[in-house]
Amino acid sequence: MVRVIAWIFFLGVFAVTVILTAPNAHSVVLNYYLGSLEISLAILLFLSLSLGALIGISFNLLWVWRLRRDNRQLQKLYRQALTKSQAKQDTPT
Repeated sequence: MVRVIAWIFFLGVFAVTVILTAPNAHSVVLNYYLGSLEISLAILLFLSLSLGALIGISFNLLWVWRLRRDNRQLQKLYRQALTKSQAKQDTPT
């Protein structure tokens, strides 16, 4: 369900981007530290959206990988504690 909502949101953002960039095909000057570049506004908006999505996905992947690593460590500790607990129960007193 969450994936469906995420895809609907992504498609909505993409549709809004297409709607806003289609009539804005005029050239604009992009000034940066090393110089300037004349580029279509539609292309500039598309590149900005793509770069923002790429950065967001990268941070999300880093977060997911860290959670998976922590989960594996916790599962390992749980298995160790479980085997110690079973060993204590098996030992006659």
